[in-house]
Amino acid sequence: MNFDEREYVHELQQENIERFLRKVKALDDELFPQMKLQGWKYKKTAEKTVTFSFGVVRYKRRVYTKAGVWRYPVDEQLGITKHTRYSPELIYQMADYATSMPLRHVSAKFEVSAQLYIGKTTVHNTTRKVSKLFEEREDYRYYEESVVVEKIKAQAIYVEGDGVMIKAQDKARGIDMVHFVVHTGSKRVANNRWQLVNKREIIATTHVKAKEQLEDLLSNQYDITSETLLITNSDMGKGYTPYVFNELAALFKCPHEHFWDTKHLNTKIKERMRLFPYELQEQLFQAIQEHNKQQARMALDMAESLIEFDEELEEFLNFKNKLLKNFKYTKPAFLRGISHQGIGVMETQHRKITYRMKKRGMYWSEKGAETMSKMILAVYNQSLRELFFGNWRKEYAYYKSIDILIP
Repeated sequence: MNFDEREYVHELQQENIERFLRKVKALDDELFPQMKLQGWKYKKTAEKTVTFSFGVVRYKRRVYTKAGVWRYPVDEQLGITKHTRYSPELIYQMADYATSMPLRHVSAKFEVSAQLYIGKTTVHNTTRKVSKLFEEREDYRYYEESVVVEKIKAQAIYVEGDGVMIKAQDKARGIDMVHFVVHTGSKRVANNRWQLVNKREIIATTHVKAKEQLEDLLSNQYDITSETLLITNSDMGKGYTPYVFNELAALFKCPHEHFWDTKHLNTKIKERMRLFPYELQEQLFQAIQEHNKQQARMALDMAESLIEFDEELEEFLNFKNKLLKNFKYTKPAFLRGISHQGIGVMETQHRKITYRMKKRGMYWSEKGAETMSKMILAVYNQSLRELFFGNWRKEYAYYKSIDILIP
């Protein structure tokens, strides 16, 4: 008879469950005298079935009452709330998996790896729970304003913004997710790999919300003075124009350098100049590299003179006028005395979101899109576990229980 590894794993699960039941009984016995001292009256012993990360467990625990209030202290210690059938750790693991695969695949993942049978609806409800946690964490931020946070100090703060379009359930056009990345530069961590330093990310479904969160992030986490250089980069699209970033610099009263994202600019030039002699394209690229606006105008004028059709002319003039109007933002970093490292990182930062949310023909609600994108960022910056198990939850529950008035 061949060795059945799944059967062996099942046996280990049963042993773990038996060990866990002994631990629960010891905890229940330990809490008994404490509850009596606090004036709680033992009422009965009840059973509850909960799915933990190590298996499905049916355990017994004492129930207490006082002044009409019922308490299950063992459940409180285990983090099991009323009507909950899954442990906090298992819910966290479901949320973590959900950021990298469709919900139905999460169910299959647990069935194969842990021999646990979890329905798609349960995984979907988990994302709703995470959404509520994000809302509570945002609400808690107002209670912790008095906490002194050591702000990040740096000679330069880098900010980039761009949109991520995903398919929507109720919108023909889709949902344009607003994504901002903030960091203080990059460092080499391997021969051909660089890592952003002090990186923070923001994603939201509206520009208003994202900009508000960006300003809040910069105010609370970065030490920006009149000596701090704000370096910004974008594709110059709607919502990401220099004006948006100039407002940031004005808010913090600091010097500012804005860049027209090189990759987007180069793609746009190649797209508009492809029908003309190659020399004109090269002349335009050279003009940008040398930051020679006159030479750029000459190349564009020559290309314009070769256009025969009015429709093509209109499109080209829009491109030409935008490029010349914003030519100062094409100035290369080395001509501004700035290192190019750390500028133009948005495309790589988008990937973790687009990989999960744009493939496989997925459609999203606005609420679902915002929740999932925040979950993905939380996994990458290693804050998802803190969202589930951080001390902020106890403090938040305390503040809510005493109904603190926020001035």
